[in-house]
Parts: sequence; C-alpha cells; structure tokens
Amino acid sequence: MMEGLLRHCTDMEVEKNYVDSHGQSEVAFAFCHLLGYKLMPRLKAIHTQKLYRPEPGMTDAYANLQHVLTRPINWELIRQQYDQMVSAALVLPHVGVSTTIIPATTNSLNDLPKQLYSHGSAVINTLQQIAGAAGTALAITLMTIGQHRFTVEHSKASPETLVAAGTQFTFGAIVIVAVIGLLLALFVRRATNHSH
Repeated sequence: MMEGLLRHCTDMEVEKNYVDSHGQSEVAFAFCHLLGYKLMPRLKAIHTQKLYRPEPGMTDAYANLQHVLTRPINWELIRQQYDQMVSAALVLPHVGVSTTIIPATTNSLNDLPKQLYSHGSAVINTLQQIAGAAGTALAITLMTIGQHRFTVEHSKASPETLVAAGTQFTFGAIVIVAVIGLLLALFVRRATNHSH
C-alpha cells in the first residue's frame, strides 16, 4: 500500500488513500498521517473490528460505533515513540535509493584499469562514508534553519509543525542540489575503457 502511495508514477498530488480492509492497520494509519496522507479504509465486516476511542470518557460519543469501540488511544506511548516513527517515515520514500548505488559503482569502476579496481572500490567506499556523514550533518543543519525560519513567523507552532516545516525546507534544498548534480552529470564524458 505504501509503495503504491509513494511511487504512483503520475503527477497527481495524493491527499487521500482509499483501501480495502487488508490495506489498513495501526502502522499504516501512523505512516500515512506522518507523511501527510489521509488513510480512508473500507472496513469489511465492521462489526468485527476493534477501534480506539480518541480520548477517555467519551462513552456517549459515536453512537453508531459503540459496539466496536474499545479502550482510548494511548497518546503517551505515541509521544514516546514519535521520534522513531518520524525517522522511519523519512526513510520510506528513499528505500529505492540503494538500487541506484550498485549500477553507479559498477559504471565508475569500469573506467579503471583492472589492476586498479580494488583501489577504486576503496576510494568509492571512503567517499560514500564521508558523503553520508556530511549529508546527514547538512540535512540536520537545513532542518534547524527551516524550523527557525518557521518559528519567526509562527511563534506558537507545535513541535510536530516545526518538524514538518524543517523537513519541507530540507527536502526543498536537497532537490535543488540534486537538480544541480543532474545538470552537471550531463557534461560528464565516458572515458575509454581500459582492457589492461
């Protein structure tokens, strides 16, 4: 469900995701909320479902759902696990990145003489570690800047809103860097392959 939602290969801006019973779960609801989507499941045999109450003491609310409502949502547990959930939600859209690294590594090593393959591989691995650390530091810095800029205009913003604002600013900056890298890649010329 998440794969189709994140990579639907169209220009649509998805706001709501309608799924059948098998497409919904507590985890699905959590990730859709964190990623800015509304999960709208069609629950089969709703009389067999167990739903949580938003707050304790709401015994008379939602009269038509009384027979499937159970205990209240444990908001404290969500607060305790919030950072981990946000981290996982940020990773989800980038799961496919690893599939591009291996072909890129192979293509870069093909331009080296065979006796230098081991050295080239070592250089690539070192640069990947350095770039990963530098990229993480850059992303955190950009996120902090984005949160600070948002706080100047919205002094009473909630922590969740600040995280979202910082994340949006970070991804916007990273997209600009990626576009620049793509344009520079167009000027790279493939070297003659060395057979020995």
